[in-house]
Amino acid sequence: MIELRDYQESGISRLRAAIQKFKRAILVSPTGSGKTRMAIRIMQGAAEQGNVVWFIVHRRELCKQTSREFWKAGVSHGMIMSGKGRSTLPVQVGTIGTAANRISKIHPSQRPRVIVFDEAHRSVAPSFQKLIDACPDAYIIGLTATPERSDGKGLGEIYNDMVEVAQMRWLIDQRYLCDYRLVAPTEGPDLTGVRTKAGDYDSRDIEERMDRPTITGDAIAAYRKFANGKRCMVFCATIKHSESTCAQYNAAGIRAEHIDGTHSDTEREDALNRFRRGETLVLCSVQLAIEGLDIPAVEAVQQLRPTKSIIVYLQLIGRGLRMEDGKKELIILDQVNNWKHHGLPDEEREWSLDAKPKGKRKAKDDEPDVNIQQCPKCFSVFRKGPTHCPTCNHPVGGGGREIEHVDGELIELDLETLRKEKRKEQGRAQTIPDMVALGVRRGMSKPHAWAAFTMAARQGRKPTPMEFKEARDAYERIKHPEANTTGAF
Repeated sequence: MIELRDYQESGISRLRAAIQKFKRAILVSPTGSGKTRMAIRIMQGAAEQGNVVWFIVHRRELCKQTSREFWKAGVSHGMIMSGKGRSTLPVQVGTIGTAANRISKIHPSQRPRVIVFDEAHRSVAPSFQKLIDACPDAYIIGLTATPERSDGKGLGEIYNDMVEVAQMRWLIDQRYLCDYRLVAPTEGPDLTGVRTKAGDYDSRDIEERMDRPTITGDAIAAYRKFANGKRCMVFCATIKHSESTCAQYNAAGIRAEHIDGTHSDTEREDALNRFRRGETLVLCSVQLAIEGLDIPAVEAVQQLRPTKSIIVYLQLIGRGLRMEDGKKELIILDQVNNWKHHGLPDEEREWSLDAKPKGKRKAKDDEPDVNIQQCPKCFSVFRKGPTHCPTCNHPVGGGGREIEHVDGELIELDLETLRKEKRKEQGRAQTIPDMVALGVRRGMSKPHAWAAFTMAARQGRKPTPMEFKEARDAYERIKHPEANTTGAF
């Protein structure tokens, strides 16, 4: 049996209990925390009991990468992928396209008893549903770091329960994941008029805004200033944008390559190996490297793609959070200020299997007020208040000064100060309604439940039914202010 860490063992134990009770459950854990290893342990146990077990991914590269991990763990298996012959082994690793197409040709008695979906936030798609429908008695397990969909569909359409393994900050503190530095401009790109498609910015509109020599020049300057000589993944809006960015990096004397789905398996793998060895320093792509690819060599990630999707935001940062010998930290070059819309990567997030309610578009004036100041010596950025820079202790003039915006200039965010401010903000909430309002401002899906538990936890206990009711009532008043008027009679 494959050996696991304590938190992974605990996660599997809770997942087994959920599967036995609900038959379909999703396992949530940050990128790099070992979801594939946990799945291997589950599949080993299921196969030993005589079950047919399938592990399903959505791309060929991930299928081959997962297959290598299975062989390393000593798990014999076949592959369900175009170009591969059919195997009768009980354990199979395959792509969803091939699996969905082949399932009707397999006798029901030989179909999988257990199906594990990697990147399970994709499993609401028709191809996944086709496979599920063909195996009505199968146990379904989903794996993801981000159990949401950009289009707002709820994963509760498939899964009946959710097991959260560990939070990113805990994994970083325990040295299971790499810590990070976040560098960002004082202002992001102007996205006025950019259309939305399938829950995210339209890629063509973003390409038009981002694929400009001045913006790419700023990106290259930021790389040289904060990550010079480090292996950096650059995430772009479109293939054309990625190719253009790659060309400008090379023109600047920085070895760069572009990869996309049109390249052959061999071409992509060769490019990734050159990147791992440091022969290529910058690897430009769009979606190809956002999910699943396991490359601990990534020392920096650069975001040239604004996104409304928390999934895309966390997944692309997650490419660089894996530990490697000699790697001190991940450098995040957030050229587009995605962090202002989605928060810091290691914030605690409240996930839900429910669909997201469709609401009004957020006005620009409603974006979070960062309320920051800048150290004139080390250029660190932190919230107003300290008389000395939290990073270098340089005097900043008692309350600080407003940042003067310079086009293309990036500054490093003081993460600990931001975290302390969030904790102080939570501490200032003295009543359940105050806490509910804070949860709403933070964009939580169930701020009333969070508020009730948080307030009760201050006294070392669980919330009472009356406290739950108070929290729900407060949430309803915020959601429906028009109903909070006094009648005329």
